[in-house]
Amino acid sequence: MRTATHAPRIYWFVVCSHTRIARVDGAYVPVPDSVAHAKQMGSSLTACGKPVGTWTRLFEIAFPSDGENCADCLAAVTPRR
Repeated sequence: MRTATHAPRIYWFVVCSHTRIARVDGAYVPVPDSVAHAKQMGSSLTACGKPVGTWTRLFEIAFPSDGENCADCLAAVTPRR
């Protein structure tokens, strides 16, 4: 019996005002070239409350990203202890 493999679910993905093309794992893909913000599917605002109408949505990149991340978004999505 074969089982389906699924990518881990991304609850917060990256949105940003600017992107660039970079080689990642052998493929050329868009990556943030500005501060990365966190956004959930279905919302028009980032976790820090900024509207994202014209920003690029990078659905395959989970927040926080490897680059520069918005401190307010990071605080909003980080579980409190």
